[in-house]
Amino acid sequence: MSISNKITSFFVLLASFLLILATGRTNVRNFKNIQNSIQEIYKDRLVVKGVIFELSTLLHKKELANISNSVGFYTTYNNSVNEKIKKSIAEFKATELTPDEERTLREFSNDIDTLIDIEKNFNFSGGQKINLSDLEKHTSIIKSLQLNLKTLSGIQIQEGKRKLDISSKAVKSMYQYDSFENYAMIILAILMVIVLFIPKPKVTINLEESNA
Repeated sequence: MSISNKITSFFVLLASFLLILATGRTNVRNFKNIQNSIQEIYKDRLVVKGVIFELSTLLHKKELANISNSVGFYTTYNNSVNEKIKKSIAEFKATELTPDEERTLREFSNDIDTLIDIEKNFNFSGGQKINLSDLEKHTSIIKSLQLNLKTLSGIQIQEGKRKLDISSKAVKSMYQYDSFENYAMIILAILMVIVLFIPKPKVTINLEESNA
């Protein structure tokens, strides 16, 4: 093999190595994006959807107690419900929050504190009934809390869709790079065959013409 062939073969092999390295690193990065998106969809979206449902259920219990004017609920079960609400809020705050989520959750948490303060000052002046003015204020705050939960639930859908879009783009990119790598390797293989196995035409010198 001539020196020029050796040099050409070296550069073809180097190009093959760099191509495999580049596509491999790109695919690893895309795979990490897919993995992170899946983890975030589960941890920060599906789990949070469960937390939102739990909070909505707990607030609904308070709504039912208000509708039935149940003093027994507030004297027997309400403290336990409040503890569950605080625990659910803490779980929510431990996830990765978007700016809108953080703002809405902060409003929700502040309204919960206000709700609990009202409950501490409930005046059971009617014996077995909650004071009407306390009841109306309390019910109004619960409605506001439910609206916040609806907003938070909508954010989960938007963010989940965004993460799925990231995963889809990463998968599409992996397929594109894989196809590109295959075509490039075929071209490089053809070049190697040309360099190694196809002899170059020999140059002949006509001595008679040279002497003339």
